[in-house]
Amino acid sequence: MFDLNSLRTDEDLENSGAWRDLGNGSRLKLARLGNAQFKKMFSELILPFSEAGTPIPEESQKEFTVKCLARTVLVGWEGIYDGDTPLEYSYENAVRTLEEIKDFRDLVIKLAGSLDAYKVKQDKVLEGNSESASGGSQSLETN
Repeated sequence: MFDLNSLRTDEDLENSGAWRDLGNGSRLKLARLGNAQFKKMFSELILPFSEAGTPIPEESQKEFTVKCLARTVLVGWEGIYDGDTPLEYSYENAVRTLEEIKDFRDLVIKLAGSLDAYKVKQDKVLEGNSESASGGSQSLETN
């Protein structure tokens, strides 16, 4: 059996971001990849190419992706360092790190594309079910 409720997501988390732990006190706040703001911004950036009927150069694709990720997906971080120096979150620092460090960009894309961080918590899915109705207590794993 496949329960469709396992795919329910929290739209607020998808748009405002969910914290993803990187370990050692470091974490990223990521809105879901492909959220409405991302799609809108990307569409606006590629519009001149679409209207002209020309392909988007590879370097422009990377630039647009980085700008969209930095503005609409990577919305915060904690415990991030540039060498020994703590790196404060800002749009400018997000753009720089996403441009310069391919594997960081890939990590952001991977984590922001993962369904698990944006799922509706089990207690919300089961809201309204009482212990007496379910025949006892149960342990629910939540993120």
